[in-house]
Amino acid sequence: MSWEAGRSAYNSSRIAFLDPLGYFSSSDNFNFTSADYGERVQRRLKLDYDGNIRLYSRNHRMEKWTVSWQAMSEPCMIHGTCGPNSICSHDPHLGRKCSCLQGFKIRDRTDWSLGCVQEFNLTCTRNETGFLKLSNVEFFGYDYGFYPNYTFGMCENLCLKTCDCKGFQFKFIKHNYPGNIPYCYPKTQLLNGHHSPNFQGDLYLKVPKKTLPYQETGLDCPGKVVKQMNRTYTKNPENASQKFVVRFAIAFGAVELGVIFVVGCCFLRPRQNSSAGTHNYYRMATGFRKFTLSELKKATRGFSEEIGRGAGGVVYKGVLSDHRIAAIKRLNDASDQGEAEFQAEVSTIGTLIT
Repeated sequence: MSWEAGRSAYNSSRIAFLDPLGYFSSSDNFNFTSADYGERVQRRLKLDYDGNIRLYSRNHRMEKWTVSWQAMSEPCMIHGTCGPNSICSHDPHLGRKCSCLQGFKIRDRTDWSLGCVQEFNLTCTRNETGFLKLSNVEFFGYDYGFYPNYTFGMCENLCLKTCDCKGFQFKFIKHNYPGNIPYCYPKTQLLNGHHSPNFQGDLYLKVPKKTLPYQETGLDCPGKVVKQMNRTYTKNPENASQKFVVRFAIAFGAVELGVIFVVGCCFLRPRQNSSAGTHNYYRMATGFRKFTLSELKKATRGFSEEIGRGAGGVVYKGVLSDHRIAAIKRLNDASDQGEAEFQAEVSTIGTLIT
């Protein structure tokens, strides 16, 4: 839009100048500088086949022309790229692609600028009309009106009672006060359509209700008598031996999990400055296996998967070199008090194991 580009709409003159250094200026206040501004090279300002305006530069020592400026960075923002009732999408690897809206077919496969034609008949009856949501799709221009502070229901009703409404754009625009405000844009034509994840809005296409995806509704059975079936269930008598085995298995599993947790714990103090290797290890009287920091980082994939935390530190899931799964605790407190508390915990469990 002219004001977004800094252009003046109150100017009837059409004068523009491109200097040898790569600076462009015009009488409507639009100007830009090329990416290689300052170099005296051959330049060419060109309206390309895709509708974009580009500035090309060529060094005297090279034969290849390179783009040093372009008007539109997103190809799908060029109006009329895919024609009426179609959507433009852009992939960095595959380029620009056009596709018809649901319920439309391409008019001419050799020319996408002609767009798509409607395949369904749309009546003005409210009970037969619905809306299909197209996320992050925008159709620029051709609004029936501009309605700020309209709720979704108000915007929907406005399009339903307007027979020539093709759908409506609904989005929230951020304001300093009172915050995000909903805006409603009923469309009389669907032109300049494009899909972009950066567009914070949706298009609601007006279609016959019978073409909408199936939505499950509650059953309505007029004239039928609904009766509740009363059923009783008998409980099997409890088996005392089974209860004992289950409780024993739970207790044994809890103890074994605690042992695995302690064996996999990190006995390394998390300090930034590690001058001596022996100083970084906890000297444990239990004789547990000690792991280096690099081993623990590899086992936890850089301490990426957190499975628990407490006052003393965070517990991460790790896979040891022999494919055993271990819980690895990294202490928050690097003080002697935190170290002493952790040693006391491990020593106590080690005593229980022996």
